[in-house]
Amino acid sequence: MHVIKTYYVMGSHEWCCLTGGYVKVGEEHHNWCSANNFEIVNTYLLSWDRCKNGDYDLRCWHSVSKFIRRFESVAINDSEIEMKLFSLGALSLTSGQITCPSWDDSWPRAVLKTSYANNGCTAGGHTGQLYSKCWLSCDEGYDMYFKKEINSGVIQEYKSKQNTVEIKCKQIGKWKPAKPFYCAPGCPKMYKNDPWFALQTLYSADDGFIVRVRIEPEMDLDEWTAVLWFAEEPAASLSIDSWETSVTTSVNQRVATFCSYEAVAAGEQKKFAVTITGASKEELSNMQVRYLPGIHKDLSCIFDDDFGTTTTEEPTSTTGYKSGTFTTTEAPCGDDNNFCVGKDPGFHAHCKCNKYYECWSEVTTIYTCPGNRLWNGYWCAEPSTVDTSNCEI
Repeated sequence: MHVIKTYYVMGSHEWCCLTGGYVKVGEEHHNWCSANNFEIVNTYLLSWDRCKNGDYDLRCWHSVSKFIRRFESVAINDSEIEMKLFSLGALSLTSGQITCPSWDDSWPRAVLKTSYANNGCTAGGHTGQLYSKCWLSCDEGYDMYFKKEINSGVIQEYKSKQNTVEIKCKQIGKWKPAKPFYCAPGCPKMYKNDPWFALQTLYSADDGFIVRVRIEPEMDLDEWTAVLWFAEEPAASLSIDSWETSVTTSVNQRVATFCSYEAVAAGEQKKFAVTITGASKEELSNMQVRYLPGIHKDLSCIFDDDFGTTTTEEPTSTTGYKSGTFTTTEAPCGDDNNFCVGKDPGFHAHCKCNKYYECWSEVTTIYTCPGNRLWNGYWCAEPSTVDTSNCEI
């Protein structure tokens, strides 16, 4: 008897598997090629007699993947046919029979990015058709994190600034993402006032200082949280106190939250004093202040976010572990021409202090401040008035 062996050829790599029993007329293989967007470039044997004599050779070529599927008949005995078909029966499925299950089985916190392709997928993607593609983003309140192996055993995780990933239905019957990812609860949205308004030093000494934190919310707040953090982790052990709010610290005292149940109306100013002891102000890195509605005692998620100060898709600061060792990778700062994908219209900070982005309909325009001026979040200002702790000079 004769069966068809199928050779998959990709560059210099070649392997074969048994995909049929008794050889049929070559028409079914023509159909396989055309059904899977393959172009037939060489065809020999379209008759049963020639196939029985082992003279069968059909090739098809995929214009996109440059992938050849070659059918060739070979003579083997009946018992070998039965054994091979029993052990490799799954491989006899044509690609038309292979589908992928719903992608939300693997990523339950993801949703289709409906602005891409045909409502989020290429043709057939909504039903899991082989080779189809879909685009996902993490659901509201969740952030997308990519995983990347930077060294053997060291996994780097970083947040996606665009919140978008492509997945493809593969021949194994599973969706495969372009980059391994997962969705995790995101940091709540935070609001800021001008830095020179929000934070002011009242007293400074060699072993500590007092600052005044001030917020002016744009909405009515029945209860609220102010958060202060350092650009770098403090080298010294600090004590952070306030007599007007509760205080909670995290990330080795790099983040401090101040919670209050006192109502503040929109546009009303609320200020309170914070005492920091254990180091002088000059020994510590620059500080940032934000506010947000509700009570949030743990905001360590700040260092998984960037609040618009970083524009690259690569991590601004990522960590990995291998056999108890710790590594940190800093990504270079550069222009991101896709920055505005998924961003709100308006102006956004650049990782370079003297640049900023303008977004409109997801189109990115990059501006440079004139002279030696720096972007302060609103306009190009004198360098002495701009907080540069989260951007490069």
